[in-house]
Amino acid sequence: MRRTFYTDLCKDSLLATYFQMNQAKADTGCTCLAAKLVAEESDATLQALERNINTRRFQLLGDSKPPGPEDFSVVLDQTFGREKMSRYIVQCLVEEK
Repeated sequence: MRRTFYTDLCKDSLLATYFQMNQAKADTGCTCLAAKLVAEESDATLQALERNINTRRFQLLGDSKPPGPEDFSVVLDQTFGREKMSRYIVQCLVEEK
């Protein structure tokens, strides 16, 4: 269930465009990223991510501006760290080729 949720969030975000710009399919890249999050992160960390996500819309805690599609990647970076998220994304790009 989490994998589907994260896949859908990714597809609605700028991450989908990033995968497409790198000759990957957004569906495949987002599915891969969601699988990596669920397989490699602890339940406590995933719960922290979910506390920062409003279903299919992304809102940073304490932010009063309307959430935009780029915010999902911001929440991912804040929850997991930019370096780890970059590693997951690169792995998904490599796996698709």
